[in-house]
Amino acid sequence: MEKEEIGCNQCILLIFEIETNEKQPSDTSKTESEKSKLSEQQVQLELDLHLNKIGFIVVRKEDILCKISFVRMGCKLQLRTFDMVVAAELGAIRVGMPTFKPLIAEREYLYFIDSNAKEGSLMTFKLIKADPESPFFGTDYRYTEQAVDFHFRSLNISLHQEGLMELKQFAENMQRELNNLQKNLGQQVEETVTVSVRRSSVSTASPTGIQHQTQTTTMKKKHARKSTLTGVEEHQRHRVIKMHVESTIGSLTVAIGTQSSLDSLIAIENIRVDMKTTAEVMNVVATLKTVKMEDMTEGAFYRKLLSVTGEKEMLRVEFTQFQRTEQQKKQMLPSDIDMSVKASVRMAEMRFVFLNLFLCRTMAWVAPFQAEAARAAAAAQAAASEKAVEAAQNVKQLMVESPPRVQLDVELEAPVILLPQLSTSR
Repeated sequence: MEKEEIGCNQCILLIFEIETNEKQPSDTSKTESEKSKLSEQQVQLELDLHLNKIGFIVVRKEDILCKISFVRMGCKLQLRTFDMVVAAELGAIRVGMPTFKPLIAEREYLYFIDSNAKEGSLMTFKLIKADPESPFFGTDYRYTEQAVDFHFRSLNISLHQEGLMELKQFAENMQRELNNLQKNLGQQVEETVTVSVRRSSVSTASPTGIQHQTQTTTMKKKHARKSTLTGVEEHQRHRVIKMHVESTIGSLTVAIGTQSSLDSLIAIENIRVDMKTTAEVMNVVATLKTVKMEDMTEGAFYRKLLSVTGEKEMLRVEFTQFQRTEQQKKQMLPSDIDMSVKASVRMAEMRFVFLNLFLCRTMAWVAPFQAEAARAAAAAQAAASEKAVEAAQNVKQLMVESPPRVQLDVELEAPVILLPQLSTSR
């Protein structure tokens, strides 16, 4: 039996060698190119970090007030000879309150922030930074120095009136307790800080040689960064893409309601942003597929308050900015422009139903938060006015120094707006 098994193994090995020898001549060039690529593209450093779940629990007395969890977090870093690859993902984010009923019937209790785990990871991010001196810069990287891919699938946000009020009250009580604690221990904190500052001043004395070595290393890195595009031929420099960003957002859903029922549902779906930046021009294309708003109360006659029909995007914006040197700006023709903006808003495919009942219900939901909203609006108005004055001064200075030439093309279409006499009439 042993001799027969040995002979059989030898026969199988012989056939395998014959088959590989017959296929080898057709794939010689391919294997040689792969070997050369592997020999030149070596992995220098690789880090891989994965965390299944990180959770925080806020407890009040003996009851769980709030749960916060981050699921399936991962990050990977790979440094190779001619590129750097960074990849990160986040499976889901969940913020829940077990003491309240859910607005979405699929859950066992209230989740302020939630995502559908069946659709895959909530967020994925990938960055590829290529070296222009790479021999594969034109083939594998397509003349792109930095490529960013960001994908956001779907996120559900529940605005539960009683739940938000409970969190607000808990935060206010905790803030008062912290303020009282700081007043009682203020003197002790000052003494501790004084002692720690004295100790840190003694321990921060470091040899000047290490600082000199660090500065020398930093200068070498800066000098190395200056030598770019040496591996790209002169006539191909206009093809080099400094940065290419592709970003997508699947859907963002906001549910508004109370402990008794779900009132309304607002959803924004299919957002795409594509940006390409070269040494001469920057192009940005952003699209929005649809926006919808539904009345989720029981017995609602007009269920779809806001809807979009058709297969085309509801909103499309194309932005182009030309980047010129001072010498090129002096040689500009009267027909040349600095930037171009083209916006297409297909409101003709939108249908909006205005109901006084829905407006009153929304105002009643917002009523408990009006005091906080007024304070936040006042603070935001003060900050916005200060920034607006600063921005206006910068724009004025820019217009005086070098007035930009802008081409603006906006296309608007009229939507359909319905005003029923009653919420139960056609």
